[in-house]
Amino acid sequence: MRGTVLLTSCTFLIAELWRSSPRLPAPSAHLVSAVLALAVLTGLPSPADGQTIPPRIAAAERLLEEERYAEATDTLEAYLRERPEGAEAARAMTLLGTLAYWRGDLSSAVRRFEIALSMDPGQAEAARQLHEIEELTRPWARLALEGTDDDQPYRQARLELESGTFLTPLWTVQIALSPRRLRTSGDGPAAASDRGLDDAHAAGEARVEMGGFVPGARMDLTAGFGAVLQEDVGWIGHAGAGIRLRGGVRLTGRVGRQHYLWTVASAQSLLLVDRAELVLGRKDHPGWAGEVVVRREFFPDDNAIATAYAWVLGPVFPGLRLGGAAAWQDAEESRWSPTTERYTPYFTPEAQRVVSTLAEVTVPLGRTTARLNGSYGVWALEDAPGNHSGSDGLAFAQRSFAPWRVVAALDVPAGEALSLRIEAERWETAFYARTRGSLVIVVRLDGISRQ
Repeated sequence: MRGTVLLTSCTFLIAELWRSSPRLPAPSAHLVSAVLALAVLTGLPSPADGQTIPPRIAAAERLLEEERYAEATDTLEAYLRERPEGAEAARAMTLLGTLAYWRGDLSSAVRRFEIALSMDPGQAEAARQLHEIEELTRPWARLALEGTDDDQPYRQARLELESGTFLTPLWTVQIALSPRRLRTSGDGPAAASDRGLDDAHAAGEARVEMGGFVPGARMDLTAGFGAVLQEDVGWIGHAGAGIRLRGGVRLTGRVGRQHYLWTVASAQSLLLVDRAELVLGRKDHPGWAGEVVVRREFFPDDNAIATAYAWVLGPVFPGLRLGGAAAWQDAEESRWSPTTERYTPYFTPEAQRVVSTLAEVTVPLGRTTARLNGSYGVWALEDAPGNHSGSDGLAFAQRSFAPWRVVAALDVPAGEALSLRIEAERWETAFYARTRGSLVIVVRLDGISRQ
């Protein structure tokens, strides 16, 4: 009975963590969160009825419960050196596998569970946890369809095809293709011909990415490289390293080059932006979660935009989390065009400060989960651009605005190997408003590489 309850709880937790990300499937990132939470839910292997636990194994279990992992490891390894065979040795090896599992070292956990089962095929805990790792590390394929309507105005349709696999239980590799089509909507203040923009544009990206975890250094590593095609060809890429701290908190640094496609002007020609950022927080935790982010973006015309923001969400009661956020953005130079009354070729905030309230509601509907989250700017100021009277220069006047964002999503498991996510989003800022809808289909495939 105890094993059934624990397995059900673990399965539910993994599913919740999988669904919580706005960018599916990113399995390597969610894998760690699931492992950490499983440590709380799963507990330790229990002896069969009537079986006496050797004192040293019982002492190691107490050390594990007290999170004295190094001492527990020393105790179990010493026991195995003296008694390398038999059911109790298999139990000690299972505990070492459980410890590796909790720490996120899935490769070591797999090896130790397999050794435990070779010693004693009746080690139910070793078999159960080995099966969990196999399910977590199945290869995947992902299809995403997305449509966006922007009041700049343009409309965008995007398709993304992604496939990935686990080279080992700790390392993933994935490839992705993402073609998109942009079309002026004709609903804005100027006709397409007045903007000097053709009616339609095409763009596309191809990427290869790799990520993994180094247990000894408690470090997550990611890297990727790709090409973007939009009238011209350019390269994109990223690299990052993160250190796992206590309590599920991570400190992550990332650098990279990205395709910028947020304005009508950027649809006319290829625009790439370099980015460096530092992030401290625990984003995917189902309870208290939050982040502090510092970022700087470098544009090819020697301009730069600095960004800093922080947010926190905490549980109020089951299914509801509330919180707040604060953000600041500023560009070295403005790219506001008085002639077109829009930013060209990219958006440049001027001393923009926003304080927002956050809310997240989660409602289970049978096997389906409905989510609604949003933010509202209770205090927001910026230096808005305008013309000097009788001159061609720019002047800036402080003004207030009310940014907001709402996201609604349905997570639908369509079987053991198939899941769907349907999402709709609407947000408005000082200058722009955007509506987005998407459908994401993820298929988990068979097979695992144990190295």
